[in-house]
Amino acid sequence: PISEDEYLEDCLRQKPGSSAAVREQNETRAGLTALFRHRSCIALPHPTLGTPLPPEALKTLGDCALAELAPAFQHGVGRLPA
Repeated sequence: PISEDEYLEDCLRQKPGSSAAVREQNETRAGLTALFRHRSCIALPHPTLGTPLPPEALKTLGDCALAELAPAFQHGVGRLPA
């Protein structure tokens, strides 16, 4: 497995191709890389997986108490910078 930061850097790496979609995506990658020179990634697992909440709860996630959400998601949120 790779680290979260390695995953982020892989996502930001330019991809081969010359279609308009690939060019646009690579421009976005280049912009993010230039704008955020110091960056890190915190992966947040699915917030309702393994909870009694229905899949539709994602639409109103802001109305859910953090304690109702998946423990792994709570842990990830706790790692986010203030």
